[in-house]
Amino acid sequence: MAEQVAKLSLFPLTTEVNRQGHLIIGGDLDSCDFDILVDDEGIISVKGNDALLSIHKTRATMDFEQGGELSVGANGKVEINALDGIASPGLLTSWDFVNGGVLNLDKGGELLIGDNNLNTPIAFDNTGGVMLADSIVTFDNTRGRSVRHGVVILLSDSDFSGVISGQRISGVDFTATSLVSSLVQRIVEVSGAQLRLNVSTLFVDADGNDKIRLRNGAIGTLIDGDVITGDNSSTGIVHGTNAGIAINFKPGVDSSGSAAVIRGGGGRF
Repeated sequence: MAEQVAKLSLFPLTTEVNRQGHLIIGGDLDSCDFDILVDDEGIISVKGNDALLSIHKTRATMDFEQGGELSVGANGKVEINALDGIASPGLLTSWDFVNGGVLNLDKGGELLIGDNNLNTPIAFDNTGGVMLADSIVTFDNTRGRSVRHGVVILLSDSDFSGVISGQRISGVDFTATSLVSSLVQRIVEVSGAQLRLNVSTLFVDADGNDKIRLRNGAIGTLIDGDVITGDNSSTGIVHGTNAGIAINFKPGVDSSGSAAVIRGGGGRF
């Protein structure tokens, strides 16, 4: 008898995880196999008071289409290949938001992505889909707090945490790092042309700060006036300007031997 694949299908029903709920899909890579289909305006909604959806130690595909939505709201978290924030790799072979499928990361929501077992690649496609992130960061100086974006977080480096940019993504060989990079990568404009960086990531963090992640994994914060214009695939150096002065960001190491960002040219760092 052929092995059965479990199917979670929502069309147009809503599955909601809230108020400190924890929904776990998977747990045994040898026996768990799920095809998750959300279409016809069905919704998986994770929000409120540490609500958590964990997909780990399972073979899986995820398909959101025809209005099907993954919605992560304030204080909600969805983790892929992780359990309670700790790596627990499975095999997510494909993940699609196509034909009107929606990924919606609201203020305070988190999407945590870890690598597949044995670093098996992930196929991801959002062609014809919709990527939504709260687009406004405000500061209330009477209460002294900022309103945070929803963010995508790399499991192996929580500092790599950014707001989804809404760019079209389609590929079959994503690692967790390259998928997070593609989801948060900002476009740079040079002489009217819109370009993507080659080996670096320009992104915005939860508090609205502009960040640059270099090829060596080090992350720096841009200062007022910094404009990124490109990067070099061979050297990993990121180029830009500030007040008409050329600047650059070089991969390097600090006194402890850890990866670091070395700023050159105008301004401070």
